[in-house]
Amino acid sequence: MVGFTGASQNYILAESMDERVAVIMVRFYELWRTAYGPDALPDIETCRKFIKSSVWKEALVCAHGYLHHMKDEVTMKVDQKLAHDIMLHGADVELKLKLEHL
Repeated sequence: MVGFTGASQNYILAESMDERVAVIMVRFYELWRTAYGPDALPDIETCRKFIKSSVWKEALVCAHGYLHHMKDEVTMKVDQKLAHDIMLHGADVELKLKLEHL
C-alpha cells in the first residue's frame, strides 16, 4: 500500500476526517481484492455504497464539533456579560447600603 503504513491504517488512530475516509477506502479495496482478485477494480457505484456511511459520519462529526465550538463561544460571551452585569449591580447595591445614601 502506497502512503498508508502502520498506525495510519488504523481508523481509530487516524487524525483527520480525510485520513479516516481513506482508511475505510483502503480496507474496502483490500476486501475487494481478496474477494475478486488482485487485478479487479470495483465500480463507482459499489465504492459509493461502501463509503457513503463513513463519509456522512465524518461530515456530521465535523459539523457537530463546529457547532460545539460556536456554542462555547456564545456561552462564554453570555457568561462574561452576566458576570459584568452582576458586578455592576453588586456595586450599586453596596453603594445604596451605605448610610450616607439614606
